[in-house]
Amino acid sequence: MLVPTILKCKIGKRLSYPVGSKGISKVFEGLPQVSKSTLSFADKPTNASRFNEILQNRDDYDILVCRIEPEGYTYPDRGSLNNISWHVTIYPVLRELKLVANEALEANGLPPFREFLLKTHRIGDSPIIPYFSVKFKPNEKTIDFWPKLQDAKSQ
Repeated sequence: MLVPTILKCKIGKRLSYPVGSKGISKVFEGLPQVSKSTLSFADKPTNASRFNEILQNRDDYDILVCRIEPEGYTYPDRGSLNNISWHVTIYPVLRELKLVANEALEANGLPPFREFLLKTHRIGDSPIIPYFSVKFKPNEKTIDFWPKLQDAKSQ
């Protein structure tokens, strides 16, 4: 089942999305959240002039962000974790970096994202963490993600 796409912005020819709806839907495969979650392909993670600066300088920025929907959601108790709805937003990369971003995301970003969704985790008695992000590091040709589940377990 594909995660429903609710928005796909047109982007310039110099940009490309690092992953498509099929790649994201694989992450949700078999999870109860798939039918309640949504996907957007946005044109920029910040205002246009700042995003152009980020691209020009090849600064690090989020290319995938996942949040509990709707905003202002009150955190559930353990009994209702399957009722959580997630919204995933994908941001574009420079076209010449698409393959690098896709490979890094597939190898090192999407597996921890799936683990995060599987656990929809709690840290001790703290509420569920309502956010997951993958940051692209163009100069290093790598990605990083937050939260680190192993770090969260030790807190």
